[in-house]
Amino acid sequence: MKFCPKCNLDYDDKFAFCQKCGSKLDIKQEKPVCSNCGQEIETDGDFCPFCGSAIVVSNPVTETLLTTSRNDSSINSIKQVNNNEFAQNKTSTSSSSNPKKIIGIIISIVAIAFCILYFGFRDSLYDIGIIEPTTVQEQRYYADKLFKAKRYEGALKWFKKAAEKGNKLSQYNLGFMYQTGKGTDKNYKEAFKWFKKAAEGEDAFTKAQVQLAVLYAGGLGVDKNYKEAEKWLKKAAEQNDDEAQYRLGLVYYNEEGVEKNYKEAFVLFKKAAEKGNKGAQEQLGVCYMLGRGTVKNAEEAVVWFKKAAEQNDIQALYNLGTAYNFGEGVEKNYREAFKWYKKAADMNHAKAQLAVSIMYKKGIGVEKNLSESMKYIRMAAKNDNKDAKEILELLEAGAKESGKDVTEFLDSIDF
Repeated sequence: MKFCPKCNLDYDDKFAFCQKCGSKLDIKQEKPVCSNCGQEIETDGDFCPFCGSAIVVSNPVTETLLTTSRNDSSINSIKQVNNNEFAQNKTSTSSSSNPKKIIGIIISIVAIAFCILYFGFRDSLYDIGIIEPTTVQEQRYYADKLFKAKRYEGALKWFKKAAEKGNKLSQYNLGFMYQTGKGTDKNYKEAFKWFKKAAEGEDAFTKAQVQLAVLYAGGLGVDKNYKEAEKWLKKAAEQNDDEAQYRLGLVYYNEEGVEKNYKEAFVLFKKAAEKGNKGAQEQLGVCYMLGRGTVKNAEEAVVWFKKAAEQNDIQALYNLGTAYNFGEGVEKNYREAFKWYKKAADMNHAKAQLAVSIMYKKGIGVEKNLSESMKYIRMAAKNDNKDAKEILELLEAGAKESGKDVTEFLDSIDF
């Protein structure tokens, strides 16, 4: 900094002469300022005359460094401001895209909520009629659910809708409902119609073919025709349907509209039995026991009777009881005989009921019990067993003549 000694005006260092009077400018010596009390110091001492603090002489290098430091701070401040502005711009840009993100999130939440509502409460929505199943799969699924809940009328409605769209399983189920009278009156003609639809075509349903054969054999909803029954059973049997193989075996075994053929019946029974069909297992046991279509083998018969009995086949239970009672294919064992007879009797097998009655009366394989014997003889008679009816008539007549109670008189006769 410079000044004019005459005018006492201050000038920047770039000027050499006073612009007012033309005098040469002198360098202005700035008075030191006390860093402690802030007073300008006139004297050249080392201490401030006002507060006594030491006077720090300003160093040009130090001033330069300080100035540079201040400038750097300013630059950093500017950078910080710029960075803040940039951050604000990013935030502003990000904020401008937030609405799209928010809309996307909302749509996702709505979609998830809809899926939870639809799949979690779909059946309830069907039940109250807010929505209806539209696809074949949905209609069949809902019909199955209604059927299992014994809501047969609803099941019939939705099986029919799916059946009309060509779904084979629904056609079969619809035929079954008409055949058994579930959700509607029994209607064998309708049953035949829907079984036939399910039984035909490349994707034919084998169980429908079996039921179609049953209707042909029984003349239900269609004229009786054993040849047609055999034809449809063969179609299903060729596709390894075990029920078809079993029923076709019965056709040959019982000579139902065809020539009796025990060998063919045995082959078919064995195929179905090995697949776990309990009816076929029982019939295979009969073939072995009687030597029909194969060599007689009582031990093998018992093996197959047991397999079927384990699945609660009522005839196999009775046959197994008979095998133990007479020691055929197995060691004689009255307790085992009673056990299997009673299982069959409690499932309403009339011959088994008569056998249980006799064993209770005589105390064979079980403790003697005339009350239980009387109970089972009445059950057998009610199931139209001829022998049981005759015995019961004899007991009632004898009791009346003797003046005894029927149960008391039971011990007086032998049968």
